[in-house]
Amino acid sequence: MLKKLLLLSLVLFISSTVFAQKKFDRWWDKVEQDERAGLSMDAYEKAEKILKKADRKDNPHQFIKAFLYVEKFKLLLKDNSLEEVHQDFVEEIGKQSFPVKNILSSYLAESLTQYYNQHRYRIRNRTKIDSIKSAFTTWDQETFQENIDAYYELSLTHKDELIKIPLSDYKEILSYGDNYGRYRSSLLDLLAFRYLKAIEPRQSYSLSKNSFLLDEANFFSLPQKFSQLTIKPENTSSKRYKTLKIYQALTQAHVKENNSLSVCIITLDRFKFLAEHGNYEDNQAEYLKALKSFLANTTSAKEKAWIAYHLAK
Repeated sequence: MLKKLLLLSLVLFISSTVFAQKKFDRWWDKVEQDERAGLSMDAYEKAEKILKKADRKDNPHQFIKAFLYVEKFKLLLKDNSLEEVHQDFVEEIGKQSFPVKNILSSYLAESLTQYYNQHRYRIRNRTKIDSIKSAFTTWDQETFQENIDAYYELSLTHKDELIKIPLSDYKEILSYGDNYGRYRSSLLDLLAFRYLKAIEPRQSYSLSKNSFLLDEANFFSLPQKFSQLTIKPENTSSKRYKTLKIYQALTQAHVKENNSLSVCIITLDRFKFLAEHGNYEDNQAEYLKALKSFLANTTSAKEKAWIAYHLAK
């Protein structure tokens, strides 16, 4: 009898979930129809209704999608809406829990980065502001960087939980290619690589006496050893230091999950980063040596193929 009751409960739950998803799909179809027809205000109002329904029904996927749509329409339809949209993100991040908080933090960091890049020449001439409560459009360079880093760091909190969330759960709202989802399959991967893309050092980056140098042989070490490495920073604000620490965090997480293919892909990415931005006597020679060592210590045919491909490039 108990078995039948449990089975009935599961059937009812699945049926109600599918029905709810179909309702959301119908609502989104109407939003997209209005948007294609140039009826942005109508689309905005419908997206706001979906946002309320998703929040009320505790549906994180639909909530994130609706929230992003609503904020997009605010930017399109309202004059001088940048500060309002920024404040919406800040308030929502303060209210939301994992993993919605993480995803919205990544989006806010990205939007602040884009704004800074578009206005960097004007921003660089500003002096340090007295209060973080000032409108973000008045921030100086240091305050922008502090906030961008803080929100990207917030997006990567609870790594052990993030790595257990498959990207497929958020495919509808997060854009990535099929190969990306195959080899970097968790929400942690996506959020981490969004941060990596934002802090990628330029080739023309000039070194100062306080720069973090990528010159230790251990940085090219194999995954298990690299994951346990103590990386002592000379400058914690350095993009090179932050990048190396993110690669280490990803390696640690995937080693713990025993996902050898993801570990392989991340290691190859790390080697490439060191080859391009390292401070070794001969970056390319160190890179090739590391690849050969990795190949010699790998047993998986698929991973050997990936390493061999990089060796042949």
